[in-house]
Amino acid sequence: TPILTEADDKSRRSAVRQQATATLKSITHGDEILCPPGLRYLDYQKQAIRFGLETWGRGTGLLIADEMGLGKTIETIGLINASPDVVKILIACPNTLKWVWRNELDKWLARPLRVAVQHAGKPWAGDSADVLIINYELVRRFATELRKTVWHLRIADEGHYLKNPKTQRTLFT
Repeated sequence: TPILTEADDKSRRSAVRQQATATLKSITHGDEILCPPGLRYLDYQKQAIRFGLETWGRGTGLLIADEMGLGKTIETIGLINASPDVVKILIACPNTLKWVWRNELDKWLARPLRVAVQHAGKPWAGDSADVLIINYELVRRFATELRKTVWHLRIADEGHYLKNPKTQRTLFT
């Protein structure tokens, strides 16, 4: 995997903003958000995806804070589906949610991205994956590898795990 410079990262973020704006215009004019055959986003999930594209178009981050069970994971995958320039994705979450993310990505991802789950005691999986799912406890162990990678999108599930600004997991994620 080539090591990308900060200029490459800025260029990538600019491309993501431009793509988000173009996609938002397209779906605002009636085009559907990319979704696997046989599945569909609920109306409020479409609104969340549009809002996410709008915030990316402005170059800002996004916090999805819907009630439990409404589909935050699906909305996030919808953003990935709607953003073809986002191809290197980090998902940090509690260990108990790694397989939930894997299963939902397998079900909802409408783009051909390679997904890997990082396990303790296993070699770094990030070089061979477009989407890496890692639990918070492993962030410190793989900090060097995580920092070497330019992530187009970083997802922090269960954000309350990041409440202490001095911890390694918070500093990186």
